[in-house]
Amino acid sequence: MVTANLYSALTRISELEEGALTIWADAICINQGDLHERAAQVLIMPKIYAQATQVIVDIGEQVDDSEIILHLCANYGALLGPLRNQKGTGAWPNLEHFDRGEWGRNEWWSGLISLCSRPWFRRVWVVQEIELARSIKMLCGYVFFKWWDLATVIRILNRDGLLARVGSVAYRGCQAILTMEPHSPGSLNASILPSLSSNRVREATNPRDKVYAIMGIVADKQLSTTLGVDYSVSTEQVFEDIARYLLSRNPSIEILYEAGGPKNLTNLSSWAPDWTIGPQSSLRGYENDYNASGHLRGPSQPLMELDGSGRRLQVRGFIVDEIYDIGSTLVWSERPSSVGNDEPRQRISDFLKEAGGIIKPLGYHYVPKEGSTAEAFWRTLVGGKSFKDKSIPHSWKYSQLLDTFQQRFQSWYPTPPEDAGLPSGLTRRKRTWRGSLPYQQSLELVLWGRLFGTTLGRYMGLLPRNSQKGDQIAIIAGSDVPFVMRKGAQDGTFRLVGDCYVHGMMRGEMMNYFGDEFAPSPDLKMGKMDFSLVLV
Repeated sequence: MVTANLYSALTRISELEEGALTIWADAICINQGDLHERAAQVLIMPKIYAQATQVIVDIGEQVDDSEIILHLCANYGALLGPLRNQKGTGAWPNLEHFDRGEWGRNEWWSGLISLCSRPWFRRVWVVQEIELARSIKMLCGYVFFKWWDLATVIRILNRDGLLARVGSVAYRGCQAILTMEPHSPGSLNASILPSLSSNRVREATNPRDKVYAIMGIVADKQLSTTLGVDYSVSTEQVFEDIARYLLSRNPSIEILYEAGGPKNLTNLSSWAPDWTIGPQSSLRGYENDYNASGHLRGPSQPLMELDGSGRRLQVRGFIVDEIYDIGSTLVWSERPSSVGNDEPRQRISDFLKEAGGIIKPLGYHYVPKEGSTAEAFWRTLVGGKSFKDKSIPHSWKYSQLLDTFQQRFQSWYPTPPEDAGLPSGLTRRKRTWRGSLPYQQSLELVLWGRLFGTTLGRYMGLLPRNSQKGDQIAIIAGSDVPFVMRKGAQDGTFRLVGDCYVHGMMRGEMMNYFGDEFAPSPDLKMGKMDFSLVLV
C-alpha cells in the first residue's frame, strides 16, 4: 500500500527529476506485516543502500521556516566545502552572525528548530541510509539539499555551545545528526558496541530494531550470520543475545558501563544494556586519571565470563562498602544541554540543601581521605576533576545556577577554613570569573542523572538514579570507576545498578586492602572475592 507520505514524496520527486526513474521504496518493496519477509529484507538492506546509484531521503513537506534554514545551510556548506575532509571542527570558521544580524532573526532559529524536530532525524533506521549510501540527496518539500551542509552547521553550533537554545525535541534531532556520517566501506566500526552506544538517542517503533538497524553498519560480518534477525523472539532475548555475542568476542568492561542505569525491560539481565533507554549518564572517560581498580588483575581465570547457562556473568571483583544514606533530588534527568538554562535552578538548590543534610553527620574532617568535608563535597560535585586555576569561571549560560550554588554553599560555610581548598568563586560574592567554563561543564556532566549519597564507610559520592539504601559499592577488575550492585534473590549474586563516583575510591585507594591477586585482607571485613550478576 502506498502511504500518504510516500505518495507525496514520489509526486515531488517525479516533478523535480528528469527522465525515467527506477525506484526501490521500502514501504512498497517490504511486506511489513510478514515477519519472515521483513527479517530477510533487513539482512540485505545494507547492500541495497550501498549499491543504489543514489539514495533520496524525503523528510516531508516544507513547513514554517524550514526552507530558509536549508538555503542558509547550502551557503555555509559551499563556504566550508574545502574543509570537509579536515579532522575536527577547530579550524572551521564561526557562524559569526547566528546570534546577531541576519542569523539572529527569529525565522532562522524557528527554521532550524522546525527542521531538526522532525521525527525522521530521530529514527534508528535512517542511520543505514546516511552511512551506507554511495550518493545521497535530502529532500524537504521541493528543495533538494546536501546532508553534509546541514550536518556542518549543526557541528559548528554544537562546538560554539549554541544548540542549547533549540529546545529538547530539536536538540535530540541535532544530537542524532551529530552521530551520523557517511562512511566508506572500509571505515565502518569493527564492533557493534560503539555504534549501539552512539545511537541510543534514536527511536524505533519496534524496539528490536535498536539492534537490527545497527547490525548493518558495522564491519563485523559474523554478527548477522551468528545472531540473524528474528522478530518472533522477545526484545529481552534480542538484547541479551547481542550482549552474549559481545562478551564471547571481547569480554570488556565497556558493556557494564552501557548496562547501568534504569531499565524499561524489567526481565532483562542486569549486565545486558537496555537499548530502549536513551543515553545514560556515565563517568566513563570523564576524568583521565580515574583508576578505581588500580593495578588489580585476576588469576589465570578470565575477568568476565558467562556460565554454561548464559544467565550468570562471573565478574572478578569485590564489595568494598554499602550505601548508608541517599537523596532523592535529580538536578538533570536528561542531558543538561537539552533543557532550558533556568530549569535546573530550583532543583540544584533543593539538591544542595538535601546534600547538606546528608553530609552533616560526617563532621568537619573527611575521614576516608585527607582534607575537610567541605573540600570533599565540592570536589565530589565535579567528579574529583582537578583545575589548574581554583577560581570558578563565569558564563552567562549558567550564572543563575552558579549563583544558587554559591549562595547555598555560603550559607553552610560563611567563613570557610583556609585549608578547605575551595575555589575562590565559592567564597566571594564578587564576580571575577573569566575564561573557559570547566567548572560549569563538570558540574552538569557529573550531576546528570545522579543522586547524592554517603556510605557506611563515611564516604560521599554521586550514585545512579536507581540506587537504594543498602546497595553495595563494588570494585571490578579492569574498571576505572566503582559500581553500585544490589543483592540478588540468591546468596552470592548481585544485580548491576550502574557506575558511580565515590570520593576517595577513584584512584586505586581501595587496593591498599587487597593484593594484586585478590588476596583477602582482614582489614576489610566486607571484602568479597568474586560475585555474579544474576538474570531474573
